[in-house]
Order: sequence, then structure tokens, then C-alpha cells
Amino acid sequence: MVTVERGRTRCPRCMKMSEYQFLDRGNDTLEYEVRCPDGHVHSEVTTISTPTITAA
Repeated sequence: MVTVERGRTRCPRCMKMSEYQFLDRGNDTLEYEVRCPDGHVHSEVTTISTPTITAA
């Protein structure tokens, strides 16, 4: 996994300031992860699709 971006946001569970990161997991998937100082971890995985465009 490769970290694509990181920063600070609020924990979706307790609203404390927390660290987040976007991770490129390979296989066209991206993970958004929030780690709270209280130990809460929130994670979402998204599949990245490549749009198919045909010429007119």
C-alpha cells in the first residue's frame, strides 16, 4: 500500500481531531482511513473505475 494523501479531520464517531490517510491498495482500490486518538478506526474502500469513452 502507498499513502497518496494524509492530513487532519474529525473522527466520524466522536468528532475529535484525528489523522486521516488515503491509501492506494493496488488492484484499482483506494482506502480512506481515519485513526482517532481514542483508538477508533474508520475505513472505507472504493473501487476506482476507468471511464470508457468512445469517439463520436
